[in-house]
Amino acid sequence: MRRELEESYHKLTSMLAMAVREQHLCSALVGSALRDEGASLITLRVARELAERHGLKPLVIEMDFRKPKLLKRYGLDPENTFYAVSEGLIPPREAIQSHPCGVHFVPCGRKNEVPNQDPAPTLRRIMEQGRTTHDLILVDIPPLLESGSLPTVASIVPRMILVVEAGRISTEVLQRAKNELEQWHISLLGAVLNKQKRYMPRWLEGLVR
Repeated sequence: MRRELEESYHKLTSMLAMAVREQHLCSALVGSALRDEGASLITLRVARELAERHGLKPLVIEMDFRKPKLLKRYGLDPENTFYAVSEGLIPPREAIQSHPCGVHFVPCGRKNEVPNQDPAPTLRRIMEQGRTTHDLILVDIPPLLESGSLPTVASIVPRMILVVEAGRISTEVLQRAKNELEQWHISLLGAVLNKQKRYMPRWLEGLVR
């Protein structure tokens, strides 16, 4: 099973690298239907593989304000964050932090630091800055069925990589996620199937990498 998961990462990152170089793909959302399906970890893994295996310069923007992970995981500066940009404390370029792993990050902030206004304008400003220096921007978003920010974020990045924990998520939940994506006109670039494979709806099978 580990080998299958490794192969799925390689296929996905190869597809993304090709899309960046041949189709000028510049950004994508990464998320799951529900919480704790591993979307954040997969975002980081995909970004690192894009840097290490394909020589690209990815930027990860974290937007799950309920459960921020980047500050602690990578020892980033807690003063230079998405939240700080949204509050007018720093310009967007200062929130983009480098790391020896080859990936640049914009952490959302400390726990309980949630923007007081719609985060979409801040995301747009950070992405405008990031596009000048990075090949692909991956936006790590909250779960599709637990967040109200999807409509405004989708207006900026209408493409998504869906993370599915197949041994846990029912076909009914997946259908609800599909309906959300269709409602906000988000196209699926691909899907990552976490853990054990099981039955999947036909619409998702062809997207699993």
